[in-house]
Amino acid sequence: MPKLSLAKLERHLYAAADRLRQEGLDAATYKDYIFGMLFLKRCSDEFNAERERIVSRKVQEGIVLDEAVARYGENADYYDGFFVPERARWAFLQSKLNDATEPFGGVRDKALGALSEANETLQHVLDHISFMRTQGNKRGVSETTTICGRSVLKALRSTRSLGISPDLPSR
Repeated sequence: MPKLSLAKLERHLYAAADRLRQEGLDAATYKDYIFGMLFLKRCSDEFNAERERIVSRKVQEGIVLDEAVARYGENADYYDGFFVPERARWAFLQSKLNDATEPFGGVRDKALGALSEANETLQHVLDHISFMRTQGNKRGVSETTTICGRSVLKALRSTRSLGISPDLPSR
């Protein structure tokens, strides 16, 4: 998988922001969408790395891989960072990109909700981000914005490969 350069990431994010501005959203609103997606991506990357370390350690201790994954890899008690439930993981979000059974904004909202539910320190922190929010009779995030989110989702591969600091989401 080719690495995404910081310059290319910036181009994708600027293009996404331009599309959001075309929707009539102010910067304070669309930054929530962009930062929400970046936060999901970063949490997923960090979780995957920690999960790999936990499972590898248990396999080295003599536990069969499948059992190590089931017993330790999916148990929030073994994680120092955020525990990321399956439906909030980046791979799951990517698998839902072309799924017509549910609006992609709803998939992202459920991902943020699952992340909040699984981590007490995040409860009510992400509540203000809603990809399916309506204002009057108009949805806050239109299909154009959803397409924009999909392009950012496809563009981001690994925040680690970009050299993004692990504490970026907390800044």
